[in-house]
Amino acid sequence: QLVQEKENNANDYQLKEATQRDELNDAKTQLQTLQNDLDAAKEENGSLIKNLNESTNDISAKEVEVAHLKSENEQALASFNLQQKEGSDKLESLQAQLTDKDEQMKSMLNEKTELEESIKNITSQNSSAMAEVE
Repeated sequence: QLVQEKENNANDYQLKEATQRDELNDAKTQLQTLQNDLDAAKEENGSLIKNLNESTNDISAKEVEVAHLKSENEQALASFNLQQKEGSDKLESLQAQLTDKDEQMKSMLNEKTELEESIKNITSQNSSAMAEVE
């Protein structure tokens, strides 16, 4: 019976050892799978970081381009506003000159009318004087 117990204990020990070996192999397999997953994730992360850096560079380039275009637009707007102001000032000056010329023409027309009236009066006086002389 003692021999039987020792054989049973030896069998139990071998069974436990085999079970532990299987569990250890399963754990090693899981560890290797996790390591492979980690390596793949690291590779994907590196790729994502590379894409992010490229996108950041693209964005920076676009920001520079936008700043340049904004500067050009501001310069064009300033030039347009200056030309508009100059045109407005010139128009105002021409309108003032036109008003002055209009006033001069009215004054000259008034003088002409007065001169014509004077000529009529003088002509009338001359006619009366000639009639008296005859």
